[in-house]
Amino acid sequence: MAKDNFRKCLEVILHHEGGYVDHPKDPGGATNLGVTKQTYEDWMGKVVTKDIIKELTIDDVTPIYKKNYWTAIMAEDIPAGLDLCVFDMCVNGDVTEQQKCYNN
Repeated sequence: MAKDNFRKCLEVILHHEGGYVDHPKDPGGATNLGVTKQTYEDWMGKVVTKDIIKELTIDDVTPIYKKNYWTAIMAEDIPAGLDLCVFDMCVNGDVTEQQKCYNN
């Protein structure tokens, strides 16, 4: 199973997510390393500025990806290879609400 695969999978995800963007037509708004301003505010429990989003590091976002996606989908129990596919689907499909249902 994929117990030790989180870091490898996150590296792939972050490569595709890229750096800071704030396109006016993107409903996610200010985003860095795939983490939107709203997601980071939810994580931190407070309002943050776009400048804070611009300065996010991999170390800042790793626990968000781990808890909200990797652990939520129980990726450690998914075979290697498939874990990346499901992880990516969850990150890009923002299925955190569905995961709440799945985990109950």
